[in-house]
Parts: sequence; C-alpha cells; structure tokens
Amino acid sequence: MTPTQEKYLLVIDKLSKDKKLVRNRQVADILEVKPSSVTEIMDRLVNQNMIQHISYQGVFLTSSGEEQVALLKERRLILSTFLTSYLGISRTEAPEIINELLQIHSSLFFERLKCYIEQETIESRIQYDKYFSKNKLEWQQFF
Repeated sequence: MTPTQEKYLLVIDKLSKDKKLVRNRQVADILEVKPSSVTEIMDRLVNQNMIQHISYQGVFLTSSGEEQVALLKERRLILSTFLTSYLGISRTEAPEIINELLQIHSSLFFERLKCYIEQETIESRIQYDKYFSKNKLEWQQFF
C-alpha cells in the first residue's frame, strides 16, 4: 500500500464518522486534489478490498480497510510518542518524520518500538514509586 493510499484511507475513515458513505468530492476537497485523481486511487482501493463503492452514493471502508486504518493509527501513535517524548522532536516537526517512518512495513520494528516505549513507561513508574516511597518514609521520620 502506498503512502497516498494510506492517506486516502485515513481521510475516508475520518469522513465516515459523520456519514457512513463518503463521496469522492469530499475526499478531493480535503486532500486538495482533482476529483479524477481521487477516482483513480479509489479504484485501486476497491481492487485491494480496502473500500467498497456504491454507485452514485459513495464509498465505505471494508473490514480489511478498517483493520488497515487501525494499524496505521496505532503505528502513528507509536512513532509520535517515540519522536516527541524520547527524542524531543517538536509536534510540528514530527508529522513529516512520521510519514517517512511509516514506509517501514516491518511489524517487528513497530512491535519492538512499542515494547520499548511501554517498558520505559513501566520503569519510569517503578522509579517514581521507589522515590515516592523513600521520600514518604523520610518525611514520616519527622513525626
């Protein structure tokens, strides 16, 4: 799946929250592209079973499309957390880097990165609890 197709899926997902069926014109307006370009990508997404098209009404995500969108959102969240919280990259700079890193299709990479973030969070919590417990005991010595 190309980055463009992924972008279209995310837009369709966003638009379908308000209304089940999404028209090509809506996608074209949001992405600021020609309707003919939208039709071309939509045809590819139909062929990949990511969306279903109902003539003269619009498109909607199939279960495969919904799974792909969920995966994209999870990967975006993992990358966003890592870039901003661990590497100190600003939220304005992160989206461009995220789009580049999303070209990595290795599920192992994302699983390991997610585990790293979760482990760091757990270890930070343990350190906080140890520090809090220690200082609480020192504080109680005054009474």
